[in-house]
Amino acid sequence: MPPATAADGVLCLGAGPTQVPVIRAAASLGLEVVAVDRRPDAEGLGLAHRAIRASTHDPRAVWAALARLHPAPALRAVLCRSSGPPVRTAAVLAEALGLSGVPPGSAEIAIHKGRFRRFCEHLGLPGPAWAEVSGSEDPAALPELPVVVRPALPVRGKAAVRRLEDPGGLPAAVAEARAASLDGCALVEEFVGGQDAVLLALVCGGRLEPLAWLDELVGFDGAGRARGVGFAWPSALGPEARARLRDLAETLVSALRVRTSAFHLSCRVTPGGTVVPLELHLDLGGDLLLEELLPGAGHREVVRRVVARLAGVGPRVELPERGAAALLYGAGSGLPRESPRRLLRAPDRRRLAPRLPAPGAAAEAGA
Repeated sequence: MPPATAADGVLCLGAGPTQVPVIRAAASLGLEVVAVDRRPDAEGLGLAHRAIRASTHDPRAVWAALARLHPAPALRAVLCRSSGPPVRTAAVLAEALGLSGVPPGSAEIAIHKGRFRRFCEHLGLPGPAWAEVSGSEDPAALPELPVVVRPALPVRGKAAVRRLEDPGGLPAAVAEARAASLDGCALVEEFVGGQDAVLLALVCGGRLEPLAWLDELVGFDGAGRARGVGFAWPSALGPEARARLRDLAETLVSALRVRTSAFHLSCRVTPGGTVVPLELHLDLGGDLLLEELLPGAGHREVVRRVVARLAGVGPRVELPERGAAALLYGAGSGLPRESPRRLLRAPDRRRLAPRLPAPGAAAEAGA
């Protein structure tokens, strides 16, 4: 690990394989890295300049450990690359440190699917019919089939997410989703057809800074279980749909009072052109987009440039759309980096398209 050459530092929540590229990038910028992880064998703890043994779900424990560090680190940013409760921890710590970040209440909305859906409704944004299930709700109160059942506060990706057309499978799907949710709740949502798209962005000083427009490839197996098949860059969305997605993102940035953060907005664009927000991630993401997909498309040191921007020591990140690439994940129950995968490249998106899995298909990376 290179020695820190500046008085400034960053706090990295998590020190596992997903966070290692972030830790290396920050250190290469001359920033002192303070890494947090509850596991003593986490790889990133040995790469950071200073280590804190604490849960990334517990902001009080992290704050107490920070107070015991001498000399106290001069932190510029709190970096988070895990979804769920660590996003809330990052918000609480940034506020306590007097750093530009995300209000804790806004982080709570972003990480909980039901709260996010309710917030979007409050803003008048389009969305599916939905119901939050925590017990023996009246089936008549649920949306009409087909529906998507998902954990309200998921631990990992698309685990326990299912599309159902048969009402007989609903009780088991709801039970599975509730078991996979940290608060024991599930969402049952009307299935909305269309194209899945992601706006990968940063927010700096309260301004949205788009990085990339992506198409998310989602598959369903015979039981209706969702699986992330991959991502394609650039998105096939046209200028009008992109403009609507960006307007929606800027509405959320303003309403949630986001000042500095990663900002990944997943949407579904219906055949009629309506952009429906599905999920908002205020973290750097663990889908290998920054370290494999975008570099595979010709953009170098994306992680380093993004970390520099969030830490306030680098310029705005520009990723011009030249060429095309797709990252396809293979079968596996763990994180994308733990599964086989392949990177496809093409001169443009038109020539990449025939090599992509059909919509809704669960393709294997080795196929």
